[in-house]
Amino acid sequence: MRTHINVIAWLQIVFGILIGLSCIVLVGMFLSIGNITKAPTPAVSSTVSHPNQTQEVSGVMDDTLIRSLSQSFNLAAGIVVGMVIVVAIPGVIAGIGLLRLAAWSRILAIVVSILDILSLNPLFIALGVYGLVILLSQESIALFQQPALHSLPQGRVSGTVTTSVSERSGDPKV
Repeated sequence: MRTHINVIAWLQIVFGILIGLSCIVLVGMFLSIGNITKAPTPAVSSTVSHPNQTQEVSGVMDDTLIRSLSQSFNLAAGIVVGMVIVVAIPGVIAGIGLLRLAAWSRILAIVVSILDILSLNPLFIALGVYGLVILLSQESIALFQQPALHSLPQGRVSGTVTTSVSERSGDPKV
């Protein structure tokens, strides 16, 4: 069971970091496009000729159109940042907590797994289902209810406990 929890933890950390990095790139793109649309547009004139008449056409973009495009790209950047805050950051935090077997991390990882399923991405759906199956099992619940001593290496835990018990009781060290 511990191996499954470690796999879930590392997958949450890796996917959270990948989502974060891709969102940084997307925000940069959206903000760049938003700034490009704010740039002044040159006036373009052309002559359109029809068999009966000739007409001059001006191709200057309207300022309201430019502002709305810029606002749309800035809104898209805000939505992407919101996705990072809602999904990626809690996933990384839950993964780190799962590696340490912190009791709170199991609940957070369950919530992140549900959000993964709602993302409608097949890879994240698989991660979410795997996370829910493992984290809602009785073995997992029991593992997270134990004291945090299992997060330290076994040799160090038994050596520390043996030394402190033998020193208090006066028994020879085993």
